[in-house]
Amino acid sequence: MRFLFIAVVTSLLALASAMQAWAETFDCQHPALPLARLICGDAVLRAADAEENGIYDSATTASLDRASLRAEESAWFAAEILPYNWFVQHAMPINNGEIVDAYHKREDALRRETQLWRKLRHGIPGATLAASCLALPMYPNNGGCSVAAYAPIDGAPSLRYQLQTYSQPAAHNAVILFAATQDQPDTWLPLAVAMSKDASLSAPQATASRFGTLLTIASSGTGNPDGSALYRLTPDALEDIDDRSWLETLRSRLPDGLALSPEIIADYAKMQAVATVTRSQSTCCAVGSRATIDLAIENDRVAVKGVAFDGPSGPPSDQAN
Repeated sequence: MRFLFIAVVTSLLALASAMQAWAETFDCQHPALPLARLICGDAVLRAADAEENGIYDSATTASLDRASLRAEESAWFAAEILPYNWFVQHAMPINNGEIVDAYHKREDALRRETQLWRKLRHGIPGATLAASCLALPMYPNNGGCSVAAYAPIDGAPSLRYQLQTYSQPAAHNAVILFAATQDQPDTWLPLAVAMSKDASLSAPQATASRFGTLLTIASSGTGNPDGSALYRLTPDALEDIDDRSWLETLRSRLPDGLALSPEIIADYAKMQAVATVTRSQSTCCAVGSRATIDLAIENDRVAVKGVAFDGPSGPPSDQAN
């Protein structure tokens, strides 16, 4: 782990150099949505989409809080771009310039965010981190931030974490992970940030799993992913793992009339999660019975591999990958 700092920087540079300049939101070889066919068929719109995607990739490389950036990008796309699909679908006129402007405004915001995060990527003395909050881009900066904890991480001796809490807004708190810098005693490089707006975050926990050593940051509301974070710790890097989209996948694949409790508790040591059936119109599983979800890590995300129920006549596992 002592070479984590150099390896992280090297991997970031390699990732940046490997970015494709012509990244696109839509699969223009097989455009499914009417909006996709419009954008893929217009050189100006397609170029604007590709440019925004390239800038988003750069922002992802620079950001220490990729979960929030993913959510932010998804919300922007749903609010500013996807509504045009309805107009195309109903053959209504569209001002293509408005779509281009939406892309350009998003690009400007991403560039600003990228610059702010890059300024933060430098070593910081441990004494400073123990006494003062690390000023984070895109977060409350006038809310009376205080350091609730600054300590090593059990199971990951090469890392430290800082837990920040804010008096205004009171519910906000953040966990920042740091790696030791080579040849600079007690100097720490920020690696990742997890932020919660309405739940308390726990101290990071290192967990051994069949997918390697996982570092988890849990939020107080079981089943509330706000602020939760998952990383895979290797000798070379701290890999960000998407620990949120699997919940959406799980709920979208449930049969009609079947619902699970929001309190879904994941055990990454066993790579399983458990939930309670809250609504059922099927004889397969009674309300109140338990669902066991098998999990895996694929392509830097948690994936659902199957669901089994412990009802009176539990059905076979439902593949939901």
